[in-house]
Parts: sequence; structure tokens; C-alpha cells
Amino acid sequence: MSINVEELKIKISTNIPGKSSSLIDFKRSLLHHPELSDVSSELNELPYFTFDVTYPLYNLRYLTYRERIEFFFNKEKFTQRLLAFSKEKTILDIQNIETEEDQKKYYKKRDYNIQTNVLAMIELIFPTKFPVTNDMQTSYDFIKGNGIIKYTVLDPMVTNYYSYFKINDEIYTVKKNIWINDVLNHPVYQRLVIEYRKMWVALQEAKLKRKRDIKFKNLENDVVLKGLDDLLKDKDKNSIDEELKKYIPREYDVFSSIIVNDYKTPIRESSNTKLQTILNSSNTDTNSEFYEYLNYLYDSYFYLGKKETSKKKEKEILKVGMSFVNLNILDAPKKEIYIYIDFIKGELVKKDEKKIWCPYVGDYLGNQLESMILNYYSKGLSQKKIPNWNIFKNRMMFSIKDSKSEKTEKLMKLEEKPLKNSGIMNTTETSNKRERKKEYNINVVLKSNFLSFIFKKIDEVKNKLDKLNEFKRYLPSLLTEQNLLELIYNKDKDLYKLIEEWNKNLNQNRELIKKLNKKISELEGDIKNAKDEALHQERIKINFEEINKQKFYTLLFSLFLDVANVVLTLESQKKAVLIRGGTKKRNNKLKREQTRKNKKK
Repeated sequence: MSINVEELKIKISTNIPGKSSSLIDFKRSLLHHPELSDVSSELNELPYFTFDVTYPLYNLRYLTYRERIEFFFNKEKFTQRLLAFSKEKTILDIQNIETEEDQKKYYKKRDYNIQTNVLAMIELIFPTKFPVTNDMQTSYDFIKGNGIIKYTVLDPMVTNYYSYFKINDEIYTVKKNIWINDVLNHPVYQRLVIEYRKMWVALQEAKLKRKRDIKFKNLENDVVLKGLDDLLKDKDKNSIDEELKKYIPREYDVFSSIIVNDYKTPIRESSNTKLQTILNSSNTDTNSEFYEYLNYLYDSYFYLGKKETSKKKEKEILKVGMSFVNLNILDAPKKEIYIYIDFIKGELVKKDEKKIWCPYVGDYLGNQLESMILNYYSKGLSQKKIPNWNIFKNRMMFSIKDSKSEKTEKLMKLEEKPLKNSGIMNTTETSNKRERKKEYNINVVLKSNFLSFIFKKIDEVKNKLDKLNEFKRYLPSLLTEQNLLELIYNKDKDLYKLIEEWNKNLNQNRELIKKLNKKISELEGDIKNAKDEALHQERIKINFEEINKQKFYTLLFSLFLDVANVVLTLESQKKAVLIRGGTKKRNNKLKREQTRKNKKK
């Protein structure tokens, strides 16, 4: 009687600020616990795993934390204990498959063992005690709408442990665990949908280019347009018309020839056989099932303009389960999972729980309330800004030492084409600006004149500020008359310098008028670009976040245009001073006139 035991690679998504610690490879040496002070250094760095038997969780819960680590990281102990609690007829053996029915039973039992054993391992190695005992879920539960804690141990005879990590010389207490086992949240599989969408957008733009080239005539019978549509159905493009090849975007070649191969057997295989069958179908003569699946994922879950709806059968193909990875590296682990872990910064012990309870709960509830308010007031194609299935929303890091939280959420984000409006920073740049906000003291006289002469002359200015504040996600703070000039300085320094020039002189400056006219033309072009981009994004169904950005840019550029027009009007109304020659030139002219008079006499 034997079982197949292998190392398990675990990638952990953390709430620790900073890119270097946001996604880490788990190793036993990262664990920090009083019971592990003198544990054997001969233990393996990666835990061992098998799906041949079901872990005897009830018995394993009674192990001390040290015994749990020795069990999972010592292959001999791991194997012996599992065999001691297993019967030969319950051991899964692929060699016993003789019929199609046997195969169905095998994979069903394998999936059950993987689910049960992964969750058991998480509970035993990464236990939580504050604020919830064994706070453990799966991301697939969120997709099904069952995102509740249901693995809590209430047995008074079982010792509930804290678990700790030591990362970059800082100790962190494990607070929450989620096994990332769905396509939408899984960092690897989410990339497939993102890259597919980039390719799809490139195809739509290629079709638009073709329509422009043929001047929108005979669209229904055009071979090129039909061929571009067929690319998502027909795998082989060697026999494609030469005219069509000119329009096939590079993104299609990259996606169909390189990216999709990373998700096929034998390179990467999901334990969900239904999902893997679809992913492998891109190797067949027709790709329709594969591309229909990706389009279904985007339309149903990523594109926030649609309501998230899905039938039970369709949700089954959202489950990733465990990944079997073959990188052709000797002795590299073949099994891989991703886990979401939220930490509390510091080493939490029982006596500190009461001390941090109030500030922790206050910060947590405040964070949840802020998210609810933002979602309620968000404008766009949907009433919600962040999809319900996204497990990374509202993430924060609570520090025991500081008794306060720091928001560290890492949201799923579709990376589409770069924005046309290069003059305005994107959301990431905005958030970075907030983190390293530069102090700039605007001249008091300049600000006073701006408010007295410019601000008051802008038509319906307060209404325009209110509309911009509806997009406060893209603003450093609530926009008012007091900080509008500061916003101009941060967002459009060229316009700010023109306002400074206007403020310096009481007399008219013709050069400044030329510069203002040029700036006005630029802003009018920016407004047109932003409107066109918003219409383009709506047409190709990019998520409403992108559309909202373009609407924000349109309003912002319009306000800046109003400011520039007012400054131009004020500058034009200044007294124009005629430029004359110098004193010497005038004196010489007077002498010549006097000489002429003397000669006449």
C-alpha cells in the first residue's frame, strides 16, 4: 500500500505594502512561531501534498503547531501518518480506471481530495485566531455567492493557534486565508482574459481600419472583414488571403501562438477537467469554444457594464482548483496553488487582543463604509465600481504598534491601450502623487487675483466643480474654489505659468495673448480627443472605469479651457502700450528738425 507524495509550490498574495512583498513564494523558513525555535533544520522548505487519500483532519487538529510542521515538511512522517489513517480501498489509483464511468469517479474523487486536503493544510499551517478563529474561505465560494466562513473549529479540546511570518525582518500575524481557486481572481488565469481582451480590441480596430480603407462600401461581402471575424473560429491562418494578412494585428499572433500555450497541457493544467478541456481546445481545428469561453468571462464578469449573472453549469468552468505545472526543470514542484493571506503587522498575542480590538474594528468598519459609499455614488455604466467577485477589494494592513490601518488593496485591473490624453496623469500616477505629495505654496497675491478676477468670471463654475467632484477618485481632494489654482498647477503647469504671466503686469502683453490662443487650441483638441476616446471605449465595451476616466478628462479640460478664455479676455482688456524708440534717437530727430528750421531762416 503506497501513495504518491510530492512537493507543493505555494504562491502567497499578501497585503504587505510594496511590490517585493505583495506576491511571495512560501517556504518553511518564513514561518515564525515560539514552538519552532529549535525545530530540525532538515525539514523540507516546501510542504508535501497528495490527493491519493483524504487527510484525517479531525486527528491532525490535535497536533501541536510544531508537530503539524514536522508532519507537512517531513516526507517520511507525512506518508506514514496518512497511511496509518487510510484503508487500501480508499486510496485513489489511476491504474484502476478501466471504463469511462471509472474515469468520472476517479476525477470526482480527486477533485474532492484536492479541495479537502488543501483547505486542511491551510487550516493547520496558517491558523488564525484574531479576529476570527480559522478565518478561511475559497475564492470560488465568492463566485458562487457563498463567501462566508464555514470552516471554523468549535471543539474546546482543540488548541487554536496564532501563526506568524517573518518577512524582511518584520513579524506578521496571519489574519485571514483565501485559497485562490477561480479563473477571475487567480493571477495567472486572469492574465489570459486580459490578454485576450487586448487582442480582441486590436481585431476590432483592424476591422475599423479596413472599413475606412474601403470607404464603408460593400461591408457585408468584404472578404477581409469576414476573415478577421473567422480568426476566432479557424485556427489555421496559413491559407488566409494575402490582403487579409495585412490587417491581422500583431496582438493576434502573440496571443494565439505564444500566450495560449502557457495554459495548455502539458505546460499548465487545471485540476478542473472541464476547464482544461476548453483551454486545450485552441489546439483543435476550430477555436470557437475557447474564444466563446473567454468572451463569456469578459462580458459576464470583467465588463462592469453588464450585470454579473451566470448559470450553475457555467460557474463550474470558473473553478481552477490546483494547477499541475511542467516547466521542464529538474526536481521543480509540479503542483501549485495560490493563497491570499491578510496579515496584521506585528506579533499578536492573547493579551494584546483587547487593546487593539476597538481601533481595528473601527478602521475595518470605516474602510467598509467608505467602499460602500464610493460604490453607491460611482457613476458610469454600472452602479458598482468594483465587481462583487473581486477578493482583493477593501484590503488593509493593521499595525499593532501604531494601532491603525493602512490601505493596501491591489485591485484587478484590465490593462488596455494607453490613454490618448498624455497631459493628464492616470489613476496610478494620481495615487502615487498622493503618497509623495509635494508642498507648493502658491503666491498669496496670485491666488487672491485668481479668485477675484478669473474664478468669478467662469460661467456656472460651482456646477462644474460639483460635476468634477463626482469623479473624486481621480482628484487628490475635494475640488473647491480654494484649491482650483493648485489643481491647475499640478495638472497643467503650462496654463499655470500663463496665469502667472497675466498677474505680473498691468499693461497688455502681446506675446502672452499669442500663447493663450495657442493654449486654447490645445485644450479644444484635448477635449475632442477625450470625447472620441470615451465613444471608442463604449463601442468596444471596455470596462466603465476607462469610460469614466475619459468623461473626467472632458470635464477637466473644459474647465481649464474656461480659465484660459477668461485670462485671454482679461489680458486683452489691459491697456496697450505703444513701443517707441530710445531717448538718443528722439534727441537726434529733434536736432535734425532744428537744423532744417535754421536753414530756412
